[in-house]
Amino acid sequence: MPTSVDAAMADDRPAKQAVRRGMWLDALKRRASTRSGEVPLYVTLAGAEGRDIDMMVDEGLIELTETGAIASKSLRTVIAIESNSDARSQLLEKFYGLEVLPDRFESLIRGDSQIRYPTGRDIEVWRSAVINLDLNQPLVIEQRGDDSVACGLIENVVKIATIQRSTPQEGGWSLLLTLHGALLVRDAEERTKVSRALAHILEVNFAASSAFAERFVGLTGAQPDADWLEGICTIRGTDDDPATEAHRQLTLLMLVPKLIVDRTAGMGWAISVTESAHYGGQGDAPMVTWSIDFSPTSSAGTSGRIASALSSVGNSVSLIEVDGTKVAV
Repeated sequence: MPTSVDAAMADDRPAKQAVRRGMWLDALKRRASTRSGEVPLYVTLAGAEGRDIDMMVDEGLIELTETGAIASKSLRTVIAIESNSDARSQLLEKFYGLEVLPDRFESLIRGDSQIRYPTGRDIEVWRSAVINLDLNQPLVIEQRGDDSVACGLIENVVKIATIQRSTPQEGGWSLLLTLHGALLVRDAEERTKVSRALAHILEVNFAASSAFAERFVGLTGAQPDADWLEGICTIRGTDDDPATEAHRQLTLLMLVPKLIVDRTAGMGWAISVTESAHYGGQGDAPMVTWSIDFSPTSSAGTSGRIASALSSVGNSVSLIEVDGTKVAV
């Protein structure tokens, strides 16, 4: 059975090509010039086609031998994660010598619990200079306590940031993240609780960063109170109103990095959202995508790092049209 990653990677619409040749390639080129040779440049959920690896070959980031195999000097450049055996076979036939880990990324990071962490070789995967989580799945949020929420994907990112911080590279690392443009909750009661919690969290962040507040309202066209956020959340197994897809995508473009900043800035990371975009919808799967840089810093004050990071959220947002044209939002 093909995985959701295979489905996402096989969907090579022009908008996806623009993401790959745009923000992905930009991050790879930046990190290739600064990374330590002791860590891989890139870890990817490549899917059966490995189109991002093709791009790296075209751009000279990976060298091949005359027979088409990955050259010895490039063996530590990229690691692919692929749980589907047929897709792994296709990848290895196309890129002989490629390191392909036969697992799901959630398993390699040992789930979303902050108690269990990878060990041995698996730790090295998450020390890569560029980590690409190209997922064909929505953001799933649960309410925890009166004014807090929990999200498994965000906890996965927190674990990666923790591993990176244990032996930080001088230039830091980059996260490339792509999600289906939906925010899912379990049921109507959970939707009300999550909406109230998110409204409270955003109110706190608005107070911390006026730039974030202005950009959020300017981008979404709304003050994010609990009633408005209820319309953004989708109950699992129900249909969406296509008219709300764009609002949901734009809200996620602001909300996801905000949740990541809240959970990781206290580790000593200077965080910057270098680019974000949305594409699809109205017949095509609605998608949202980000490029986020993490740089180690010794500057004191978590609140200052959070405010600085929040000011970068939403600064470089694009709509990618069906034909791959980027339009600044």
